[in-house]
Amino acid sequence: MTHALRTRLRGALLGVTLIVVACRQPDDPAIAAWRTRLAQDTRLTDDELKRLRADVGKQVSGKVVRVTENGVARTLDEAETAATLEVLTLPAGVFDEGIRREGERTVRVLNGPAASDNAEIEAAQRLMIDVQTLRPVRYEFAYAVPSYGTEIRYDLLVESK
Repeated sequence: MTHALRTRLRGALLGVTLIVVACRQPDDPAIAAWRTRLAQDTRLTDDELKRLRADVGKQVSGKVVRVTENGVARTLDEAETAATLEVLTLPAGVFDEGIRREGERTVRVLNGPAASDNAEIEAAQRLMIDVQTLRPVRYEFAYAVPSYGTEIRYDLLVESK
């Protein structure tokens, strides 16, 4: 390949890149403000929590949820997906734990009650939601008594069908 041809190809590639960047839709100011709010340390109000749960529900609706557990990836069936995302639909008991930083990602942690196989021992579940994508990225289940039962920790990936 000649030097002149390489120079033209680089110029064309640079031009296409600039066009793609220039044509990208800017974030809606309301959505940008919502993401900024979600990244703040202050706990969400009841209305904000309701909105977040609805927004995340829209993001995952009709999608496949894959989990990675102990290094093994698998796709959840419908019942497992419903159980994993239950904090989005529970009528009561869900609250905002605030934000957590996981690597370079900021997540909002939702905590809710979970079904326990022992009436005397409570269980809780947490769903971590990426504040930029509004997609769940981690799920945790634990009993109130640490030595009782198996804890569950899933890394989540939401994909189109």
